[in-house]
Amino acid sequence: NETMMALWEECKPCLKQTCMKFYARVCRSGSGLVGRQLEEFLNQSSPFYFWMNGDRIDSLLENDRQ
Repeated sequence: NETMMALWEECKPCLKQTCMKFYARVCRSGSGLVGRQLEEFLNQSSPFYFWMNGDRIDSLLENDRQ
C-alpha cells in the first residue's frame, strides 16, 4: 500500500531518533556504528513488522518518556 509506505518513510527518522536516544542513555558508546546499522535495518524492514510487534516500540517510547 502506497499510503502505508509513505507513512513509514515519515516515521523512520523519528523511530531512529528515539532508538538512538535510548541507546545513548543505556550504552553510552558506539552510537555512530549503531546509528548506521539501525538505519540499514529500518530501510530493509517492513512497516508491518513494527505494526505486528508494536508493543516493543510502545515500550521503548514509554521508557523514553520516563
